[in-house]
Amino acid sequence: MRHTHAFGAGALIAALSAGLVVWLVPLRRVPRERRLAEPQHLPTAAREVLSHRMERHGRSMDDLVRGVVLLDDQDVEEAADRILAEPTLARPLTGDATDLNSLLPARFFVLQDELRAQAKSLKAAAASHDPTHTADAFGQLSRACVSCHQLYLTNGK
Repeated sequence: MRHTHAFGAGALIAALSAGLVVWLVPLRRVPRERRLAEPQHLPTAAREVLSHRMERHGRSMDDLVRGVVLLDDQDVEEAADRILAEPTLARPLTGDATDLNSLLPARFFVLQDELRAQAKSLKAAAASHDPTHTADAFGQLSRACVSCHQLYLTNGK
C-alpha cells in the first residue's frame, strides 16, 4: 500500500510540474493569415488586383505600427514613402463595364486620395520628431484604411 501512495504522489507532482511548464513556457503560435472577407459584389479579377495592393499596404502598415509605437521616425517615414510610391488606380473615364476600375465605387477613388494625403501628413509628422503628432497622423491614416475596407466589403451600403 505504501508504494501505491508514493506512486500517486509522484504522479501528482509530475502532472503539476508538467502543467507548470506548459503554463510558464509560452506556446508558439502559428500566425494565422489575416485577410478581409471577400465581397460578393466585385468580380474575381477586381478582387485580385486589389488584393495585391492591399498585401503591400498591409506590410507598410505593419512597419508603421512598429515605427510609431517604437518612436522610430525613420521607419515611419520610409513606410509612408512606400505608400506614396504605390501607383494609384485611375478613375474610370467612361462607364465602360470592361474597364476594371469602373467596377469600383466612386468613393474608392476619394479614399485612395485621402490615403495619400494622410501618408504625406504622417511622413511630415515623423520628420517633426513629435511622437504625439506622429501618433495622431497615424490614426488619421488608419481611419482612411478602415473606411476603404468598409467600402470594399459593403459597396457603400
